[in-house]
Amino acid sequence: MLSKTRSVSLVAALLVALFLTATAAGAQSDANYNVRLTFTAGTLDGTKKENKVPAKSLSLVVTSDGPPATLLTGSRVPIPTTEIATTDQGVVPVTSYTYQNIGFSAEVEARILPNGWIEVRASVEDSWIEPGTEDDHPVVQTRHQRIGVVLQDGAGLEIARSTDADDRIRWVDVKAEILD
Repeated sequence: MLSKTRSVSLVAALLVALFLTATAAGAQSDANYNVRLTFTAGTLDGTKKENKVPAKSLSLVVTSDGPPATLLTGSRVPIPTTEIATTDQGVVPVTSYTYQNIGFSAEVEARILPNGWIEVRASVEDSWIEPGTEDDHPVVQTRHQRIGVVLQDGAGLEIARSTDADDRIRWVDVKAEILD
């Protein structure tokens, strides 16, 4: 048998749990909104933010609190791979090709918070081909990251910055806008 103090504590705990659940449920909007997410990628001319040189800008519309949306742009590019085979004639180089997606891809979700800000969760990948190395094979560079950011309606944010082997600085921004 529970003591009176213990049962009052359990009842109080249940009431607090019910209140928090109702408050959290009430904070969620029953309406779904369309949100435009714009990803812009480019290089940096120098180290100042004002010297950003956009290379590509891609937009997609997602429904808040809806399923993730996927954006894929680019091409499947053949990447040569050379293997050395030993045959009756001796050592022979054999070239085969591996196809790889090159371009920009994003899988994103958006949610409108009770304060009107937009929560964005995304998995973003940007890839490109660099000139060949001494054996004349191209090099595929890839930047991949998962983000979770909160933005004001219409505001943008730099979500990635990296420096290549040749000291070129690459960046990616995301901007979120509520459409309805």
